Amino acid sequence: MSATATMSTKHSVGPAIARRYEALIRTHRELEDRIGRETARPATNGLAMQEMKRRKLRIKDAIAAIERSSDRVSAGPEERHG
Repeated sequence: MSATATMSTKHSVGPAIARRYEALIRTHRELEDRIGRETARPATNGLAMQEMKRRKLRIKDAIAAIERSSDRVSAGPEERHG
């Protein structure tokens, strides 16, 4: 799952969920950038790196949950039940 991909517009999700999804994508990208900058520093702050990586993982999980949820909503009844 790539957190940098955007959800297909064919999925039927509410505007609040779509805004949340886009905010999560944006925050995930920002954390990737911050982690990259921190890694490039001569004296990396290990505690800050650990927290950023944990936060990035939580965000990735939230993105995946929205994507799974939107897939279930967009699937027809025959696809959901087998």
